[in-house]
Amino acid sequence: MSRTEAINSNFAREWQRLMREIAIDLSEEFDKNFERKSFFGSPWRRRIMSGRGTLLVASGRLRRSLRHSVTTRYISWSSDAPYAKIHNEGGEIEVTAKMRGWFWYMYSMTKLPIYKALGCKKVGDKIHIPKRQFIGDHRRVRQVIEQGTREWIDEQLQRIAKENNRGLNRI
Repeated sequence: MSRTEAINSNFAREWQRLMREIAIDLSEEFDKNFERKSFFGSPWRRRIMSGRGTLLVASGRLRRSLRHSVTTRYISWSSDAPYAKIHNEGGEIEVTAKMRGWFWYMYSMTKLPIYKALGCKKVGDKIHIPKRQFIGDHRRVRQVIEQGTREWIDEQLQRIAKENNRGLNRI
């Protein structure tokens, strides 16, 4: 392996390490959004219906479902929770017969008017789900990426300087 190939191989290995470290740092930041019950300080809209726990944190399934994937070019996050996208982005969902049955069951158990109103919706009607973003682009995300990259560049420059000093000492 030539010196150039060795340098390229080391750079690729170090770059992959940087990407993994940024992914871990951002995953921790996204996880903190569940603790804050907000997206980097922008609070989630309160829920109308009562239930156990706090919205998006009741069972913890959504929070635990977030996974990151790292390549040499990008970092991406995914979730196997079927409701992750609608909560993160907001939007409309269609009422199903199963949902109506659940609303009526909840009304019979709690007598909360919201469940009665939802139970009266027709199959096919739309329900608006407000955006409660927990993951995505934000000024804080860019700060984490920039800080991690700067630290990585400093490490690489220090390593190169150390290698060059060792080479000079041999002369």
